[in-house]
Amino acid sequence: MKKLTFLVGALLMAGVASAQITDRAEADNASSVTQTGNRNNASIEQLGQANDADIAQSGDDNRATQTQRQTTPAFVAASNLSYIEQVGSRNTATQSQDGDANFAEAIQTGNDNVATQTQKNTTLPPAFFNEAYVQQAGNRNTAVQDQDGDGNVASTLQEGNDNRATQTQRSVAFFGSTAFIEQFGNRNQATQTQEGNVSNLAGTFQTGDDNRATVSQNGFANLGVQEQIGNRNRATIDQRGSLNTAGQFQTGNDNSASISQNTDENYAVQTQQGNGNVAETIQGQTNAVGVGATTGLQWNEITQTGNNNAAHVRQDRP
Repeated sequence: MKKLTFLVGALLMAGVASAQITDRAEADNASSVTQTGNRNNASIEQLGQANDADIAQSGDDNRATQTQRQTTPAFVAASNLSYIEQVGSRNTATQSQDGDANFAEAIQTGNDNVATQTQKNTTLPPAFFNEAYVQQAGNRNTAVQDQDGDGNVASTLQEGNDNRATQTQRSVAFFGSTAFIEQFGNRNQATQTQEGNVSNLAGTFQTGDDNRATVSQNGFANLGVQEQIGNRNRATIDQRGSLNTAGQFQTGNDNSASISQNTDENYAVQTQQGNGNVAETIQGQTNAVGVGATTGLQWNEITQTGNNNAAHVRQDRP
């Protein structure tokens, strides 16, 4: 439990450290747009290598779109950098990038925020990294990030109102996945899906109101970790192979939690402290046949302190 709490802290620090892009608009293809008020709209499209695009919008009916595509050969790494900052009113931001070494960041502060960032690679070499960060402060927040190939990272920090965040990463080779979501207040939801034989890790920290959270990871060095503090909590982690661990710590209100890991080096922790607690842990491979099919180094820990507790644990070994 202490170990996993430390990992939550480490994920937070990593999120802060990674969410910085410097040396703006200094690439071979560089473009910068600044808009201050009223019916803002900006669109940039770049084609080539070493693209860099920045859009800053301040008030009213903002919307910004940036598309960058790489034209260098598959074995030559070229970077795309994309940055959007919107401050107030009807914000929307979309960034789409193609090729290798992509970075994207969208910062939105108030009103009807949405941010979508898609970075692709389809695992052609060198494909060293995709990174994407979104930060939103208030009102109708939504953030969706979708990344395809190699060393993915993603973040997403949302503070208040109708939060929702979805992150999907698919990767093969060079240490893909990582992902964090932090949401602090109101109608929170979070979904993270990571697939491929890579070094998965996830996150998800939600503090108040109608929390829900899901993490699903497919293969290799999975971890998990979800922490929800108050109100209508639910949490699910599903990890399907390799060096699993999980987590989930919920503190108050209508808690429920579930972990399913099918199989390999499993370990699971669920701690819930007050109100409608339920917890379930299943480790082992469903519908497995044959001696040794369900082997994994299962271990389990459930702690529930007050109110309507229930717990169900099933661990399958031959």
